[in-house]
Order: sequence, then C-alpha cells, then structure tokens
Amino acid sequence: MDLIQTIDIKLFISKLPPDVISLINLIMDQGFELTLVGGSVRDFAICEEMSDDFDFELRDNNSIGHEEFLSKYKKLINYLECNHNVICEPLPFLISRLKYNDCEIELSIPRLENYKETQNAKKHRDFGVDFDSRLIHKDAFLRRDFTINSLGIHFQEKCLFENAVFIDPQGGLEDLSQGKLKTCNPDFNSDPVRFLRMIRFHLRFGFELDDSLKVGTFNLQKLTFYYIEKEFNTLCNKNFFHRMWCYLDNEQININAELQSISFLKDLSLCDGLELYDNILKSFQNNNTTDVQVLLLSSLFGWKKKTILKILKQIK
Repeated sequence: MDLIQTIDIKLFISKLPPDVISLINLIMDQGFELTLVGGSVRDFAICEEMSDDFDFELRDNNSIGHEEFLSKYKKLINYLECNHNVICEPLPFLISRLKYNDCEIELSIPRLENYKETQNAKKHRDFGVDFDSRLIHKDAFLRRDFTINSLGIHFQEKCLFENAVFIDPQGGLEDLSQGKLKTCNPDFNSDPVRFLRMIRFHLRFGFELDDSLKVGTFNLQKLTFYYIEKEFNTLCNKNFFHRMWCYLDNEQININAELQSISFLKDLSLCDGLELYDNILKSFQNNNTTDVQVLLLSSLFGWKKKTILKILKQIK
C-alpha cells in the first residue's frame, strides 16, 4: 500500500452524504462537538471512498460535568425526534442509533472500559464503563480494537472542511500504510470477539498481525456462537474458518468443547459471498457436510431446527 501522509479533509467532506451533513449540523446547533471515528475514516484513507459506517463521539463544547451532559444529551435526542423526525434507537452504553431520511449514524459518549483482572475467560462486553465527555481523543480511543480503526475527523462547528480536523492519536495512519494490524488497547485480548475481528480484518486487507496483539493470550471459553456467525457474515470469506483454526491450533488458544466440536468447518469448501447458513446448506447439497453436522450447527447457531429438517429432507 502506498504511504499515506494525511487525509484530504475537503475531499472527505465532499463525499459525505447530504443527510449525514444535515444531521451533523443539527446536532452541533445544540451545542455539541462531534468526532467521526472508525470505519468510514479508515476506508477513506485506504481508497478515498466513503463507506456507510458513521460512528460519532459526542462532546459538549463547554466541557460540562457528566450529569449536566447526560441531561443535555437527553434533550438533544428529544429535540431530534420531535422537531426533525429523526428515529432514535437507544443501544447499550448510552449509544444512540439515529435514522434520518436515508442515513443512519451512531452517537456515543467518550468512555473508558475497565476489565476485571481476576476473571480469565470473559464474554463480549464483560467490562465496567466510566463515561467522560471531556476525555481527550487519545484516551477515548484507547478502547478501540486496532490503531487503523482509531482515525477520526473532528467537527467543532458547521460541517465544512475548514471546521474539520483529522486526528490520529494512536498512529493508525502509519500502520495502515505499512499494512499492519496493531492494537493500542491494553485490554485487547480481554474481549473474545476481538479475536474474530482480527481474523476478519486480516482477511479483508491482508495485513500483517503485529506482536502487540499477543494472539496466544486470548481465552475463548466464553465466546458465543452469535458473534462467530456475525463476524463471518460481515465478511463472507470462504477462508474464515480455516484461518481461525490456524490461529487456534498454532497458538494453542483456550476454547470450549462446543467450539472444538465444529472444527470440521476449517476443512469445508465454502463460497465467498454467501452467509454461513446458506454456505452450510450448499455444502450439504454437495455432500460435503452430513445431516448430523448440519443439525449440530443448527443447534449451536440458533437456526430453526424444524426448518432445517425440512430443507435437509428436500435436498435429499
């Protein structure tokens, strides 16, 4: 990948959807600052094209206290819903998903995530949270998985290129240029889902895994199958499970018996572009998977057993 020096802010703003710009301006009109962080900034840095991954950190431009900020945040949501027909869906950790005409964005409050040191195997989201709208970007971005996902565009007033600043407190642009997956998160391995995201980004971009990831220290005893299917379906890459088991075997990563029971997935000939459910049915149709294996996967991934049995019967 060619060395990336910085992001062309003017070009970036020009490629934002008009509804996103309108929503940004509505929010800033209420006395907030916004920082767009993550996927859309990363993807623009790679190919100067805009994705639809719009995650914003929300800050007050007067650095008020937490309780006052929460009250102002609540009033903002009410204002958007009542005055501008914005559909606001509350999510965990005080995140709000906003739908406005043809666009969708998420708002979050800067936070620190605290993991329990005494607990070895953890679930996704098995951490405490300290919210602080006054956190500087360098500290707020520490909770993110990879440095390449810690790139941001900070808006202080109206959504114009002269009012926006590119921020890269964790050196993500350099890692992007060097094709390196690196973490800035001291608790990176505490979340088992990051293991799956590591595989997804490795396959998507072909980036080298940095030593900071400490892959062998993952403990996947409490990894749920919901996230395995979710991460596979986000990428739909036929090599996902093969690559996953390469790391599991080579690094001797701690997994549970249920996960071990589906190790046959690493040897299946899967198809790019198909979600896991459709891939497994296609595999059964091609006689590469047994009905016992399909029913096992159905049980673990929560697929409807009656529907699966009916489909298997039709295929036979």
